[in-house]
Amino acid sequence: MIKLQLIGKLAQDAIAKNVGDKVVVEMQVPVNEKYKSNGETVERTTWVRGSYWVKTDNIVKYLKKGTTVFIEGRPVANAYKNKDGEAKASLDVYVNELEFYNAPSTVISNNPEEALPF
Repeated sequence: MIKLQLIGKLAQDAIAKNVGDKVVVEMQVPVNEKYKSNGETVERTTWVRGSYWVKTDNIVKYLKKGTTVFIEGRPVANAYKNKDGEAKASLDVYVNELEFYNAPSTVISNNPEEALPF
């Protein structure tokens, strides 16, 4: 099993979509990194799309642009061509655990034995 953990600030408000009796919450988190290459500092941003399946959409009121989040889940790399025919790639995460770092005591898990705080 591959597990990805990351911390970042939401790039925009999360969006909730109803799918049957469940809700998928979609979010985008840019992850910045700095490293040295040939003596020069290089900065790179990787955009990560997170999908979080929950029972209710109440969670989106906490997932606003700029909210610092920790997400943990299964990464999925996708390759595609954009409308101009250029090869592109994306990194998606099927989120299993979500924490809000600038919200009070909010840890949410997809473990059915743990109750949602909402």
